Amino acid sequence: MTRAGCDILVVGAGPAGTAAALAAAQAGARVTVVDRRRAIGVPVQCAEYIPAMLLRDVPACGPAVVQAVRAMRTFVRDEPAGELDAPGCVVDRDRFDQLLAAAAERAGASLLTGTAARRGFGPASPWMERRGGAGLRPTDRAGS
Repeated sequence: MTRAGCDILVVGAGPAGTAAALAAAQAGARVTVVDRRRAIGVPVQCAEYIPAMLLRDVPACGPAVVQAVRAMRTFVRDEPAGELDAPGCVVDRDRFDQLLAAAAERAGASLLTGTAARRGFGPASPWMERRGGAGLRPTDRAGS
């Protein structure tokens, strides 16, 4: 089993995980991100709308923007349509996820795809298993 030194281990390379990894790596932490999927963002697992205030925090993802949004209209059966000011954009979601993961890597985070968490965290000493059977155990654990 391989040992990997890290200050922060992030399980899941979705937008929340890679945004956390990006911020931590920019702050100087040694970050490892693991995701059971082989390709980041595939299959798409969430909506494509991103609020404008969040997109400002991830400028590297600008190339994934497909369309600007000013407002949203909701339709509920037997009720009048409602409209809400909601500045933001629609993104190509798999590309957005991939751009965010790439930004985290450029900041210094390590990204391991095809890697699944196999045990709980805490004193039980977590380990990750890569496809093909190779193991990975973090040498440092934050918060345990």
